[in-house]
Amino acid sequence: MSALPNRSNELCASIPYSAEIRMDWHDAADLALALRRLMASHDLVVIRAAAIDDAQLTDIGRQLGSGCSEVKRFVVEGPTGSIGQSRWHHVGNLVDGKPCDLTLMSVREFPSQDGEFELVSNRRSWRALEPAVQERLRGLNVEHDFTSVRHTTARADDPSRKGMLQLVWDAADPHVVLGFHAAQVIGMTTASSKALLEALMTAATLPQHVYRHAWQAGDLIAWRNLPLMHRSRGFNVPGRRVIHEVQVRDIAPGA
Repeated sequence: MSALPNRSNELCASIPYSAEIRMDWHDAADLALALRRLMASHDLVVIRAAAIDDAQLTDIGRQLGSGCSEVKRFVVEGPTGSIGQSRWHHVGNLVDGKPCDLTLMSVREFPSQDGEFELVSNRRSWRALEPAVQERLRGLNVEHDFTSVRHTTARADDPSRKGMLQLVWDAADPHVVLGFHAAQVIGMTTASSKALLEALMTAATLPQHVYRHAWQAGDLIAWRNLPLMHRSRGFNVPGRRVIHEVQVRDIAPGA
């Protein structure tokens, strides 16, 4: 396996703990081993020209941890307009009050222009906050409603769609958990909660904080769900974006 030189300065500047690689591989076990090593110290890994099928995607997910989902397929027909297909979000489907750890996304088709995938780092936005603000946020809890998140496959009445999450995660290297599904800060008035969440979202998603991923054939993307938020952009040309993905509920130690 060899690291690619960064083709965009934004990859490192925008997302702490990110890597882009190309590697020779013989089976899914090779890719899984590489990802296990990289995800032990990274939030985002892009493997170029992986070109895996659904069986390999599932196999890799199972080797990375427990609770690998079935393959989810998302097909978007264009032109869609420039607004995009989603707002900034995390993957939902809570189990024991916690979202999944990791998402593996494989691109199968993508438009000739636009339609990029974007991510922002909640670690970076946390580091930009004043210490007094950080201290104010510690200990706060937020009600989330993942009903409108397209990754959420539970029934409308399934309790996994809604739940309370800490606002600040990971004591060693903190990050917030936000997203358009963050509905209410517990213990705050509706107005105060809305103002706080909107301010945090605005700061987290400033243009200079966004990594915009331009698709290449065969891309495989792995990211940690809670430190990163993501969304897909629209495209104004005829074509399709076809994405296959799995979520890993709990990453194995060392990954």
